[in-house]
Amino acid sequence: MAEAVSLVLISGAVASGKTTLALRVAALARVDAVAAASIDMDELVETVAGSDWTQVTREHRLQACELAARLIDSLSRQGSRFVAISGSTLATYEWDEVLDRVEVAVRPIFVRLRVSVAEAIRRAQADPMRIVTRNPDVVTRLHEAIDWSAAGQPDLEIKTDGMTAEAVADAVMARVRSAGR
Repeated sequence: MAEAVSLVLISGAVASGKTTLALRVAALARVDAVAAASIDMDELVETVAGSDWTQVTREHRLQACELAARLIDSLSRQGSRFVAISGSTLATYEWDEVLDRVEVAVRPIFVRLRVSVAEAIRRAQADPMRIVTRNPDVVTRLHEAIDWSAAGQPDLEIKTDGMTAEAVADAVMARVRSAGR
């Protein structure tokens, strides 16, 4: 039987550092000589729904979960032992869907990133790749709409204000390593 894949599921508010974290922890795993990959759930949502997020439905998000599960399976078959997956989701049903649909054995760690509205706005405005979420009003509305009580309990929660991306990644990898993953 193949070794289980360490699966780091990263969620959080807009501009909290989710995608950056997924890329960095996968790179750190590779430094440890572990075959690793990162997946951006938002890219998968856009693959099935297009780039107009006002048109994204629950069905689109479930299709993206199926794609993520298939990617994890494929990456595992190709030798990856570590996958970091980032997503805008705070709803536990999406991560549950990924875990229910994946066929390979996984050891999940749920990470939630928190960030203040002011810091999220600063980061979003500094990111030339952002379009809609560069608007401070949009960032503010998205943050105000979050119901943290419905987000489920993560294994690790990090408030990223004042932290470098490297420090956040180091904290997550310390948790992964301490869990023997």
